[in-house]
Amino acid sequence: MTGGTKNPYAFTEKAILARGQRCLKDLYSRPEKVIAVVSHSGFLRTAICNRMFFNADWRVFEFDEEEMKKNPGFFVLKESEETDKKGGGMGRSDVGVFGIVPGDFPPEVEEQIATEKSQINNEATEQKPSA
Repeated sequence: MTGGTKNPYAFTEKAILARGQRCLKDLYSRPEKVIAVVSHSGFLRTAICNRMFFNADWRVFEFDEEEMKKNPGFFVLKESEETDKKGGGMGRSDVGVFGIVPGDFPPEVEEQIATEKSQINNEATEQKPSA
């Protein structure tokens, strides 16, 4: 099952962002100075670095220590100037910062339940007795 609020692998925005932060935390704690990460571009864009990746493209990042000091416990990357300006290592990826957009994730389960309950409550209060 990939849904549910307790499932760390759920296909929800909350769960994916938490996995991204866990990934960055684990990478940050590693002793190596250079690490290659291979992943799906959608996960990288939404949960790791807010950048687009063309098929098989690559980018160079380091941890943004300044930003991380502002929000302790939250891990942030900054891209190298070379791959940022070029649009990835091969120069085939879109340039710029891209966050989460509508449609990236299905509606959160809790939001859906709250909406349904609200609709039911409104339905009951808006009914008029028949004469």
